[in-house]
Amino acid sequence: YLLLALYFLLSQYVISGDTYFHLSVGREVIQTHQIPQKDSFVYSSEDTTYTSTEWLSGVVFYLLVSQFGIGALLGLRIACGLLTVYFTFKSLQLVTSNVLIINTVVLLIGYLLPFRLNGGRPEMFSLVFLAIVNYVCLHFYLKKKISPLTYLLPILFFLWPNLHGFSIFGIILLAIFCIICFFQTRTGRHGSDYMKFILVGTLSIILSFAHYQRVFDFIHVGEYTKYIIEFASLWQRVSPSGLFARYFNGITADIYIFLALFIGYILLFGKTFKMNKPYQIILSFSYFVFLLLPFKAYRLITPILVLSLPYTILLVKQVFRKSTSNVFIYWMGYIILFLVIGYSTIAGHQLGGERLAVVYPMNAAKFIDENLSTKRIFAIYGWKEYLLWTVPDTKIFSDVLTQYRSTDNFKDEQKLHSPQTTEGELEKLINKYDITVVVNTQPEAARIMGTSITPVYKLDEWRLVYIDNISAVYAKNDVRKNMSVDLSYIHPELDTRLKYNLEEEKEAIRQLNTVLRIDPANEFARAQLLYYYLTRQKDLEKANILAEESRTIAPSNPLFSYVLALIALNQKDCIASHIYAREALEKNKYDTNLEKAIEQTIEQCR
Repeated sequence: YLLLALYFLLSQYVISGDTYFHLSVGREVIQTHQIPQKDSFVYSSEDTTYTSTEWLSGVVFYLLVSQFGIGALLGLRIACGLLTVYFTFKSLQLVTSNVLIINTVVLLIGYLLPFRLNGGRPEMFSLVFLAIVNYVCLHFYLKKKISPLTYLLPILFFLWPNLHGFSIFGIILLAIFCIICFFQTRTGRHGSDYMKFILVGTLSIILSFAHYQRVFDFIHVGEYTKYIIEFASLWQRVSPSGLFARYFNGITADIYIFLALFIGYILLFGKTFKMNKPYQIILSFSYFVFLLLPFKAYRLITPILVLSLPYTILLVKQVFRKSTSNVFIYWMGYIILFLVIGYSTIAGHQLGGERLAVVYPMNAAKFIDENLSTKRIFAIYGWKEYLLWTVPDTKIFSDVLTQYRSTDNFKDEQKLHSPQTTEGELEKLINKYDITVVVNTQPEAARIMGTSITPVYKLDEWRLVYIDNISAVYAKNDVRKNMSVDLSYIHPELDTRLKYNLEEEKEAIRQLNTVLRIDPANEFARAQLLYYYLTRQKDLEKANILAEESRTIAPSNPLFSYVLALIALNQKDCIASHIYAREALEKNKYDTNLEKAIEQTIEQCR
């Protein structure tokens, strides 16, 4: 538990755009004292009616964050992860007494959990609830005794449809065990316990259906999710040329683990027919159906493995009674998982998983809040939800409720994200949706978040009003409350290192110096002035002073260390050049072009 707690704490943790949406929903519920029935955050859809299956999660997130800050969600992640592990451990104790097997499977589940525990996602509640329901059901099925936790099921199932959409899986699992128990009452010796379990289970299911719209909402989600990454099928997930291939970085470890378990389960399932135990066959088939679900939506891998692994171990024990004493194999599995989790904890990244990263336009959000009146914002996924949370009175083009959008709406959004959209088509879309603010990605953010360039700079009534190394903010003339900085000579859309026209250089440099005077930490202005000193004025002394100052102000930016390495190389100081170049390499994470340039600098000093 200590190892897994550290793993959940220190392995990669990303606050996604979904989290900011849920926080915004929680804030709306607290402020209005109503469960949302309309999506009040978007301006692009005429019909904003929706069924909120996660409003209660949003309330929990909002209360935690408002009291303890955004870091409280990391604490919630650790708590939900450990609770899921604990109830999986309790389920495993029911099916085997081999401590080594139990601990190995617990480590396997623990290793998988951060694949779905990233950021503040309501799914963390479903993981805990699935582990609890699975334990309660297996406890009664195997021991013919009611666990004290059984009496908590009505409360759990009443809350679950308001926390996350996976409540339908818990209902199906509980219903299966109740049906089996109903037929076993005729042959069982514990008739009263059977009836208690059936009554509590039935009451729990009835209480869930008090929110029947939320219970069934997940079933219909596939009708609307053609373009949604989260609900890509397993085959779409692994296809190198599929619709979602550009979003993924190879096949992650959870997929390999799932496929290995799936194949193993099929072999075990075939053996169960020889046992001549009808209830066992029904149960084995039910878990097999659960194992089929990730092929429809790959995001179900982790919750389904939490659900099915304890029962799979039970089948292994029953089918291979004489072969379960190979201690060497168990020790090998245990040690490998222990080392993988230990390494992932130290490295801050799940070994075998994708390296995720997000960056948010914090300074742009502050500028928009203080300087723009109407805030109908268009931005990339993740940023729009962040702006929704951080900038009051914001409306965004779309949010995470993508299942309620039309295909035309989705296509319009893709056109707005593309710099290739023609001026006429762009103006038509801007007017159609009455967009007043656009936040474009800068190259540093685009390498992480993806490129989003809405070419409103082509339109007369739009102006660049804020820029840094992360984002470029454009606004319509009539929504600007004040203009503290004139950026009319800066053109971030140019495919050149210097983001201005050379014939306007004098005015552009004046504007960049004004930006730096008002915002000394602005890394875009600093980088542009450095390029100007190095390539246009060829003034190494000014470049060196600015680079040293910039390296102190923005210590994580690799560019400033790289410039110092170049200057030192020019001065034939290879020792200093090596030091700065190595420092730049350590800081650089995503810019492959910069990495090559740094390595060339190092080579020149050998």
